[in-house]
Amino acid sequence: MSKGFPENNDFSKRDLDNKKITFVVSKFNEDIVSRLLNTTKERLLELGINKKNINILYVPGAFEIPFAVKKSIDKYSQNAVICLGAIIRGETSHYELISNHVFSSLANLNISQKIPIINGILTTENINQAEKRIENGKYYAETCIEMINL
Repeated sequence: MSKGFPENNDFSKRDLDNKKITFVVSKFNEDIVSRLLNTTKERLLELGINKKNINILYVPGAFEIPFAVKKSIDKYSQNAVICLGAIIRGETSHYELISNHVFSSLANLNISQKIPIINGILTTENINQAEKRIENGKYYAETCIEMINL
């Protein structure tokens, strides 16, 4: 994964104060996901998003994220949606089934909607890998801004 966007992208010059961002956040693996949310949200604030323009919708697990994204887009005015979750491999095929469904559904939504949907759902083999990827939240925030300005 990239270390971030090139130095010449100056997000601070963009009019971000009035942009509205919705997070759709899985409550499953809450310890990892809450830290991922904090990292992503803090980076958005650093880039100029106004705290009052950040909305957070919680869902039980990653499987429910695409449904909540669709409902959010239908119901609210927003400039982007960031999806956060953590799918960690277990002893059954559940990991593959959930990952495939969620990623496919989000990809379909992303190309059919008028706003960007950022997939910040971690898929890892174990909890240690997930913890190492919490910093990816900065990348998800930067990706969100880049896509809003596309």
